[in-house]
Order: sequence, then C-alpha cells, then structure tokens
Amino acid sequence: MECHHIEWLSEGGSDTIENTVALCPNCHRKMHVLNLPSDKEKLKIQAKIRLSK
Repeated sequence: MECHHIEWLSEGGSDTIENTVALCPNCHRKMHVLNLPSDKEKLKIQAKIRLSK
C-alpha cells in the first residue's frame, strides 16, 4: 500500500489524514498519470466515509 494525497501537496493540498488514502502501487500510479477529476471526487467520498466510522 502507498499513501496518496487526494489534493496533491504540490498543488496546495494539506498533509493531513483527511487528505490521504492508501492505494495499491498500480492504482497510485494511475492516479498520478491520469489525474482525473472524477477519480479525485471518488477518493474524497471514500476518505469521508472512512473518517466518519
């Protein structure tokens, strides 16, 4: 597993647990290569669900 910042640090994202998710290496690479807004939104939803438990 690799830690991925939903809002990238290089783009002003925060280095907080709310802004991170664990991804397998393949998915992590996909997030950086494609950088799709729809993927970012899905991760935000997952992070919110995780933190509400």
